[in-house]
Amino acid sequence: MCLDLAFRPPDGMRFVGTELAVAAYIFANAGESSERLYQDSHCDGTRLRLWSLLRTNELYDDVLNMVVGMCSGSKLDNRKWWLPTTFSHMLVHPEQYDNATLDYIKERYMGKVDDVHQIYIPMHIGRHWYLLIISLWDKKLVYLDSLKSDDVKETEA
Repeated sequence: MCLDLAFRPPDGMRFVGTELAVAAYIFANAGESSERLYQDSHCDGTRLRLWSLLRTNELYDDVLNMVVGMCSGSKLDNRKWWLPTTFSHMLVHPEQYDNATLDYIKERYMGKVDDVHQIYIPMHIGRHWYLLIISLWDKKLVYLDSLKSDDVKETEA
């Protein structure tokens, strides 16, 4: 309560130790909005972009791509493909991309197709993001959408 932050955790959300320090640093009102806190070849994680996590803002795709990069960057689990937001945009607007973009996504975010069990695809409609999970292991599609309901929707593939 004594920190000057743009973000206040809702009831039940608790930060401890390093989590508190990171949240305080990212959401400090005195912080420089253009400061780059994370960057890779697919996103630019400035403080301003991370502030889009606040409920009053539209979420920047760079925030999702940052998470995708962190989940797929270590390549510890090649059975899961975390695809960037560009992938779903390519599906809807293929004419806006060339083969080099697809080749980059394959190289950076995908492993051997024989090994994959789950594919995570962030999808965008209007100003809203949702997550589609393709579970090849279970032969299910999982659709996670914060605006539809609190229930997880699953369908047999």
